Amino acid sequence: MLTMLICIALIGYLRKNGVDENSRWKPFLDQLERKMEQFKRGLAKNRWKTIVLPFALVFFVITSMTACKVQKTAEASKDRGVGTQIVFSVVESGSYAGVEDAKTAYIQSAEEWEAWWMQTKSNYKPMPALPNVDFSKHSVIACHMGNQRSGGFKVEVQKIINQGNVLEVHVLHASPGPNCIASMAITQPYQFVKFDKVAATKAEFKVVKKAVPCSNDE
Repeated sequence: MLTMLICIALIGYLRKNGVDENSRWKPFLDQLERKMEQFKRGLAKNRWKTIVLPFALVFFVITSMTACKVQKTAEASKDRGVGTQIVFSVVESGSYAGVEDAKTAYIQSAEEWEAWWMQTKSNYKPMPALPNVDFSKHSVIACHMGNQRSGGFKVEVQKIINQGNVLEVHVLHASPGPNCIASMAITQPYQFVKFDKVAATKAEFKVVKKAVPCSNDE
């Protein structure tokens, strides 16, 4: 296409500058015009190749990229689909801990477990023995509610859903109802639960806060 434009410009220039029958440029110009006519006929004949094929290639590339994106999205949706609910058991729950901020963790090694336990029980003298967890078979979820203004607060793992590469952990932060009678001591509710080891490498925590009425609440 660039060559054709150059040739058209050259022919225009020679015609404009008066190429006559006796000019030494006349044979060259005639041959150049014949070549241009041949090129134009060839372009018209093969127009579908010069126009349709590039558009077809672009369409193919865009379609392939879209298909890959749809496939990846479908695979991700499959991995994070409805999932199966995991059966777990409580290792320990309590109201007093050495953790003053709300924290959660998906613990998958004995080293992590010991570190979390020591932090949780850092305000205990002597420190209670570390509960035995076999991390070749089990994992642990840790939930800390952090400092609360009084008693009556509670943190509770309600369900764990295996979503393939991710665990979906539903946690309740319960607070006392308006008419509940509770101690005025500052508390730090916590809970550890364990379950059979799965392939998930990370956990997402969904926390729900709810005031729990007492028996004397209306």
